[in-house]
Amino acid sequence: DRVIYALLLDADPAIRSSQLAMIVAHAGREAETDTLLMSQVVDALHPMQRMPLAAIAFPALRRHPRPWLEGFVALIDRLIHADGHQALFEFCLARLISVQVIEALDPARARVIGRRKLVQCDAEIALVFAVLAHHGHDSTVDAQRGFQAGVQVLFGQRSLAMPDSSDWSTRLVPALTMLDQLDSSGKQLLVEALVATISHDGRIAVAEAELLRVACAALHCPLPPLLSR
Repeated sequence: DRVIYALLLDADPAIRSSQLAMIVAHAGREAETDTLLMSQVVDALHPMQRMPLAAIAFPALRRHPRPWLEGFVALIDRLIHADGHQALFEFCLARLISVQVIEALDPARARVIGRRKLVQCDAEIALVFAVLAHHGHDSTVDAQRGFQAGVQVLFGQRSLAMPDSSDWSTRLVPALTMLDQLDSSGKQLLVEALVATISHDGRIAVAEAELLRVACAALHCPLPPLLSR
């Protein structure tokens, strides 16, 4: 848990102080000391290494009892919103933790037998592609190209309009929840298409890698070789 706390510490001293007070109230003074020590390691990481580091902690988190996990998730939410907004990395980390914790509390909820087809989920697919494309490209033109690269893998010559994704933080979770109901072949093809969106320009942005991790977790699919190596 100290790794997760360290990853969420704000650079602003005042906000960081407030976050540390939350950690002390929840887990004691030793947790604060450990978090500060861990933050020295975390601060030296390349941004692309943050999420894999967090993932290493997930198996240990799953071994805690239900009351601890519920309190931990509540604390994570407070740490994230201590500065009044939620950054993309914070959103992604919270979603990955949520998937892990929910499955630890009630594993049956993770066993979704999907029967939906890709053609039944146009709106959700378009939103996920749009969010990924916008966060991975600096220009609207490049984002559009990334969006269409993914659509082409899924639907060939059939076109989808790229939707406005400015309110992605409230719409992405419901969209991914719906897409988790896809059948297995649909999920596999969707992940391949997401990889196509990311890799069409020959580079992987940090935001793209983090969003792809969230998508794979939400779909209960393994990470593609692009991220698992």
